[in-house]
Amino acid sequence: MEHDILKAIAELQKNMESRFEKVEHRFDGIDERLQNHDDQFTEIRTQLNEHNEQFTGIRTQLKEHDEQFTGILTQLKEKFTGVHTQLDRMEHERQAEIMSMLKHISQKQDVNNQNNDYLLHKNQEHDKEIYHLKKHIQS
Repeated sequence: MEHDILKAIAELQKNMESRFEKVEHRFDGIDERLQNHDDQFTEIRTQLNEHNEQFTGIRTQLKEHDEQFTGILTQLKEKFTGVHTQLDRMEHERQAEIMSMLKHISQKQDVNNQNNDYLLHKNQEHDKEIYHLKKHIQS
């Protein structure tokens, strides 16, 4: 009987060792899968860091471009303001020239009108004189 008990204990121990080996094999498989996942996450983390560095570079370039565009816009505004000011000045000069020319033309026209008025007046006087002479001759 003792022999049967020892044999049963040995059989139980053998079954337990077999189960422990199966469990340990499963744990090894789980551990291997976890390690694979960990490696994948590490690779993903590395790629994300690389992308983050690329995005940081792109952001830096965009800021530089934005600063350049702001500078260009500022220069264009300054140049436009200068051109606008120059055009306004030129327009005022032209208007002054035109007004001066119109004033000169008006003065000449006034002189011509005065001369015409004088000639008309003289003509009327001559007509009166002729009329009076005709009347005097007829009388």
